[in-house]
Amino acid sequence: MNSINKLFYVHLDYSRLLFGHNFRDNGHTSSEVPNYWEHSRNQSSRIFDEVTLLTDVGNLTPTDTDIVMDKIENVKREDATEIESSSNLLYDICSEHYPSFYRDAFWFCTLSRLLIVLDYVVGRGIEKFYHMEYDNVVYGNPNFLDKLPKGIYFSQVGPGIGSAGFICSNDLQATEDFRYELLELLYQGQNFLASKLKTTHLYEMEMIDYLVSQHEQFRYLPLFPSDDLYEECGYVFDGASYGQFLGGTNQGHPAGHYEPHHHFGRRMAEGGLSVDYNDHNPTVIEGSTKAPIFNLHIHNKSMIQEFDPSVEDELRKFKEFMSQ
Repeated sequence: MNSINKLFYVHLDYSRLLFGHNFRDNGHTSSEVPNYWEHSRNQSSRIFDEVTLLTDVGNLTPTDTDIVMDKIENVKREDATEIESSSNLLYDICSEHYPSFYRDAFWFCTLSRLLIVLDYVVGRGIEKFYHMEYDNVVYGNPNFLDKLPKGIYFSQVGPGIGSAGFICSNDLQATEDFRYELLELLYQGQNFLASKLKTTHLYEMEMIDYLVSQHEQFRYLPLFPSDDLYEECGYVFDGASYGQFLGGTNQGHPAGHYEPHHHFGRRMAEGGLSVDYNDHNPTVIEGSTKAPIFNLHIHNKSMIQEFDPSVEDELRKFKEFMSQ
C-alpha cells in the first residue's frame, strides 16, 4: 500500500450542539481542546505524514490557534461538517432507542467521536488512516499497517473490552462495514444491547469488542508478543493498560498500577511480564521476547509530558543552540 500516513484527532464540544443542553456533564468533557494534547500532537507530527484535528469553529485553546499550528508544517485543523451531522445522527438514534441512559455527556462524546472519524474517512474515500485520542503518545513507525491483512484494527483492553483510543485501517470497505455494523447495533436498542453486552450505558468499548467477535475484517492489534499479528507488524499496542502501569491513573493510582479485569492486569498478576519505558523506547518482555510498544495511552494526564520525547529533544536543541 505505502500511501501516506494520515492521523486524525477529533474534538467534540457537546455544549455547542443544538441538543447539548439535554446532557449531564460528569466533569470528564472539555469545551476546549485540552492543553495536554500538545504532547501527543508534537510527537505525532514527527511520526505521521499528516496530522489533522477535526473540530468545529472556536474550540482551540490559545496555544493551538491557527498561527501556532502553522508552525508545525504537517499539523492542521479542519472544521469538519461531520462534527454536527454525525453527532445529530447519533443523538437521534440514542434518544429514541436508549431513553434510559443516553444523556451522559462523556460516553456520548466518546461514541460520537468514533462515528465522526468513520464518517469523515468514508465520506472522503480515505483507504488508510489512523485515529488517536488526545492522551496517546506514539513511538513507532506507522508503516506497520502496510504489513497487515486488509481490515480495520482496534486496540484491546480486557475480556469484552476494546478501545478506540488508537485505531487504524488499511481497507476502506472494512471501515465502511464497521460503520454500518456499529449503526445497526445501535438501532437494535437498549434491551438488545443489555442482553448482548451486559452494559448499563452506551459503552463503545464493549460495542467494539462485540463487533470484532462477529466479523473477521474487524480485528485487534496485538497486546502481547504472543498475540496474532505481532510477527507481521513488530509492535504491541496499548488500549489502556501499559500507560496506566507506567504513569498511574487520574484516580490517584501511582505508577505500577494495573487493573485485574484487563488482559494486562491478569498477566501481571500471574507473573511473566516486564514493562519498561527505556528512555522514550517503551517495551514489554514476555518470556524471551522483548517487544516495542507502539503507543502509550497515558491515563494520568498530569504525567503525559514525561512521555513526550519531543519535549526532551527540543530542550536539548535549545541547550545546544545556547552553548554555541
